[in-house]
Amino acid sequence: MIRMKTYIYCCFSVMLFGLSACENELELDTKTASKQLSVNGFINADSTVNRLLVSFTGIDHPTIVTDATIKVSVNGNLRETVRKLPAGSEQYIIHGRFSPGDHVRIEVSTPDNNYQASIEETVPQPIDKIERISTEFVKDVSYVDEYEMARVDNLYKISLSFQDNGERADYYRLTLAGYQTTKYIQYSTLHRTETTYRYFARNMGSSYIATGDPIIMEGKICTPSTDMGFVSPNNVVNKMGVFNDLLFNGKECSISVYSKLYPFDRISDPGIKTSLDLVATISSYTPAAYYYLKAINLKKSTYYSDYNDLTGPIKMPSNVRGGTGLVGFYTSKSIPVRVYGTDRYPHLYD
Repeated sequence: MIRMKTYIYCCFSVMLFGLSACENELELDTKTASKQLSVNGFINADSTVNRLLVSFTGIDHPTIVTDATIKVSVNGNLRETVRKLPAGSEQYIIHGRFSPGDHVRIEVSTPDNNYQASIEETVPQPIDKIERISTEFVKDVSYVDEYEMARVDNLYKISLSFQDNGERADYYRLTLAGYQTTKYIQYSTLHRTETTYRYFARNMGSSYIATGDPIIMEGKICTPSTDMGFVSPNNVVNKMGVFNDLLFNGKECSISVYSKLYPFDRISDPGIKTSLDLVATISSYTPAAYYYLKAINLKKSTYYSDYNDLTGPIKMPSNVRGGTGLVGFYTSKSIPVRVYGTDRYPHLYD
């Protein structure tokens, strides 16, 4: 007997470093499956503008809800009511920062009130600061890449540390961003020079190599195998860069990751000089958001298949009552560090 699997799709737009739009797949019995209100988004508590995507689930594709009412309450007090989508956008905007420890309730409803959903979360506490950070160029690093293949390359190593609180369970994510300064020197016949600068920034998210770091991999490091160069299929690469504090609760956390630092090309000739800075960010997440990103790690794994009874399909975590989806909160601390060159990106170290 062939068992058929049916999925109901719901939108998920991620307002987060390095994350792109994706779909949550919820395995449902077609006899009981019904349209649900889906609410999705990541709320940066430090930002004054955040976005939520509201849609109806559907057998083939989701349907954006354009006339929802969203009420945002903080510590029991109504702070904002949103009823309109911005022109040309499919995402509702909510305004104002949130403070660590705030209890936030978000209520979403349709005009006829036939569909009502709510989310309640407590804004997580950030780390105090990133204590130390350094970079170095390392030759012939053996590692497992994002395709779970064994490689050897010359890479930049980024090392940092921070202090964990120890009084609560914490859920973190490490992201990187690159800032390149290119100096152009033009020489004139009058022995004068004219210097111009060009600046380029790129959010790298969690697209670094951390398969050998026990903290990022939560104790399950990936090591190259002698069999066809593949990593062991029992491991899942942490492509989202999320981790908890079980291995260092209340202690200093030290992390080392590697990167080729694409697309930042290093150029050095008489007329062009390049310099590069990185910004490392440690974000603290709500538990629901952490477990959602952990599920994304499995879904992005080479060994995952929706139609494999051992690995899939995944039932994505949801914290939306009366509907489905995921609304996560996070707070962050960042620190810049010089990688190479003598020029620094403007205002990065202010």
